[in-house]
Amino acid sequence: MAGHSDSLHKTIVPRARTLRKAREQVKQMVTDGVSLRRIKSYLSRWCAWWVRTAQNQELHGVVYSGMLG
Repeated sequence: MAGHSDSLHKTIVPRARTLRKAREQVKQMVTDGVSLRRIKSYLSRWCAWWVRTAQNQELHGVVYSGMLG
């Protein structure tokens, strides 16, 4: 049971490409003169998207490992 619990607490981190694309988007927004408020809003939405994505990946991993074990 302890091994199962440990597998639920693995950290999922974004890939370098994912972070690079978000950073490039912010750079382009700055270049285009987008307000700080809108940039913060974009980053907030991006973070919320990432949390949902990570949770889905974690759930998929748990379901998949349950099917195998």
